[in-house]
Amino acid sequence: MFAGIAELKDACPTCGFSFVREEGYWVGAMTVIMALILIVFGTWFVGGMLLTWPDVPWTVLMIGGLVLNGLIPILLYGWSKTIWVGLDLAFNPARAEEFRDGPPR
Repeated sequence: MFAGIAELKDACPTCGFSFVREEGYWVGAMTVIMALILIVFGTWFVGGMLLTWPDVPWTVLMIGGLVLNGLIPILLYGWSKTIWVGLDLAFNPARAEEFRDGPPR
């Protein structure tokens, strides 16, 4: 399914479903990755504060947060695309013309 760390193949190798359903389709994947970054950073920051209160290591939290905010998009962008395809398919079911070799049987 994956062509690289952040890239999907053009279509599913099993059923032939085309992953790109329309132009600008991956904007939704960018929204998913931003939500993932927000959740991970929020968990890191709030969890770090709660676990170390009242002597919060602000510098460690800041540097760790910056590292997470830099690594998450690189490591999880491909997965955000798969999450977006799944969310989109849940609300907009696949049509027969979106399969390269016709719909699966």
